[in-house]
Amino acid sequence: MKKLIRKILKEEVGNKINYNPTVIFIAGCSSEGECGKKYKYSHEEQGNMLQSALGSNFNVITLSHVTSPLSEIKKHNNPYVVMFSAGGNHSNSVANEIKNTEKDLNKIYIAEPYTCGSKTLTKVNSAITTIGNNNNVYGGKTDCTGKNVAGKIDSKSTHWSALTTVGKDIKSTWERGIEKKQIDKIMGSIEDSDTHRYSDTLHPNNIKEDLEYWSVSNASPDSDEYEMGITEDIPIYKDHNLGKEMYGRLRKAFPMTPEYILKDFFYNNIVNEFETIEKEFYGDPLLFTRGYWGEFLKGPWKLEILNVNPLDFDDKTINAFLERDFGNVDSYQVPNDEERTQTQRNIAKGDGTNEPIIVERKPNGKYELIEGWHRTMSILLLGDNGEDLKNWDKVKIRAFVRDLSKLPK
Repeated sequence: MKKLIRKILKEEVGNKINYNPTVIFIAGCSSEGECGKKYKYSHEEQGNMLQSALGSNFNVITLSHVTSPLSEIKKHNNPYVVMFSAGGNHSNSVANEIKNTEKDLNKIYIAEPYTCGSKTLTKVNSAITTIGNNNNVYGGKTDCTGKNVAGKIDSKSTHWSALTTVGKDIKSTWERGIEKKQIDKIMGSIEDSDTHRYSDTLHPNNIKEDLEYWSVSNASPDSDEYEMGITEDIPIYKDHNLGKEMYGRLRKAFPMTPEYILKDFFYNNIVNEFETIEKEFYGDPLLFTRGYWGEFLKGPWKLEILNVNPLDFDDKTINAFLERDFGNVDSYQVPNDEERTQTQRNIAKGDGTNEPIIVERKPNGKYELIEGWHRTMSILLLGDNGEDLKNWDKVKIRAFVRDLSKLPK
């Protein structure tokens, strides 16, 4: 019977995977010529190759190898990190950061690093020592593409195709891990539950409904999606995988909220409040988000390219810009403020290609900045024309916009 259950679960789980892991990608030398000559692809195009191999379940954040990736890594709970070609120069610092913050070293991938140079070779070997193996180090035809350090060598394909190989390997490994965790979790519920005895009543339709609603087995598939998981205000889901269950519940409650917005809210407002939510809100994140945050998540949201200078923001935001001197002063004790500011200044372009910021557009047309302060201040500085902010040139900034003028009155 258990073999049959596992077979059904494998089919159903394989069709419904909702979690979107982050992949921080450190690109190699590009068409921008930062390595002394122009190569075939830009950093963004390299990131797109990796994204294509990974598929839509993954969120790829592309960085240049010119600047340190550590501040970006620190923003994320347990990301994959892929270092390609010249990006391998960061391998040692990345491995040490992942180890020191007790994240998963097996999520580090080094693809065809430039290890015919002694400097990068030393860094990659140090990273391998920290990681404990070279299983996720990919090599090409020569030592200049990592052949002398690799655990996996492809001497037939092109240098750029390593991005496709790595992406497919990450995707396959991740899907197998997610599938196993979900199946084991459901099987545990089958064996242990006194109130939800799937062992007596299990059939494919029940499992399918359950997974489609929650991707967990310990909630009734017959309940309404906004009520699921609560019986008389007492949560019926179990303690294990609490973060995943909370995120799944938010995802169902706010189906029109962009994934980027919901993840940002989750990591900044929910992750550090698990204990509070469990004790004071019955383990239900929806009770925790009642009021402003619940309305905030509903939107309406639209991804736009804003054409702005500092005076296009509201007084509250402008005052914060001035107090922080657009990133020169850490007025609010922001973690790693100087490093994060420098990173954003190094990549600021003002052409709307930035990682999105999050703003609310007030009925008077002014913007309140919610998230993305380092990015915003760095890009606005590109238009600096003196002390009078009204003289600053407008720059383009990509943003998720919640338009308050469109809310029902």
